[in-house]
Amino acid sequence: MRAALLLLAFMLAGCQREKSFDERYAATRQQLETRAAEIDRQLPPPAPDSTPKPE
Repeated sequence: MRAALLLLAFMLAGCQREKSFDERYAATRQQLETRAAEIDRQLPPPAPDSTPKPE
C-alpha cells in the first residue's frame, strides 16, 4: 500500500503544468527580439545616400 502511495506521489510530482499560449508567445517573442538585436549589432551601419537628388 505504501508503495502505491509513493508511486502516486512521484507520478503527480513529475507532472508539470503545460505552459499557456500567452506564456509560450511571450517567451518566443523575447527570443526573437534578442536574435534581431544581435543581428542588428552585426550589420555595418548604412552608407550615406550617394544618389544625386533631382532638382
